[in-house]
Amino acid sequence: MLRKVISFDPSIKKTGVAFFEGPELVCWNLFTPKTDLKPHERIDSLIESVIKAIQYFGPDLCLVEMTTGKVNRGRHGGGGAGLSTYGMAVGAVYAACWSRCEVQGVDDNHWTRGVPKRTRQLAVEGSHKMYRDAIRRIPTFDAGADISDAIGLFEWWKTDCLLRETSM
Repeated sequence: MLRKVISFDPSIKKTGVAFFEGPELVCWNLFTPKTDLKPHERIDSLIESVIKAIQYFGPDLCLVEMTTGKVNRGRHGGGGAGLSTYGMAVGAVYAACWSRCEVQGVDDNHWTRGVPKRTRQLAVEGSHKMYRDAIRRIPTFDAGADISDAIGLFEWWKTDCLLRETSM
């Protein structure tokens, strides 16, 4: 039986979050700390947001996208996933989840399978009417595709990991 799951696509600037009950997308959010905060203050804000989401939704499982740390010039100009603050954000989300419910970290390159972010976002639009309707109303609401990646991470887990668990 599928459970209540929160899926996170963490970052220091914007963290995509998707909430699922069983196979159904219930809602989503984008945690966006104030831009004038120092990095450690953004991390504190992110931790508070994650804890509040877990307390409110009461998940059985949290999925957290984990960076593999492999960065080259073709990916964010050589920055992004390799930045220490990005790693701090990922670790903070993982730790906040770990102390409150079961958590699974998933390597970004494993679940995305090299598919470009925009292509993944279009797939989420095609499979989730609620997301598609929202993006049609406000085309820029998920400009960085952070929410769609949180949704996509769950979809990958549901088909790849959960089916493997139930077939054992």
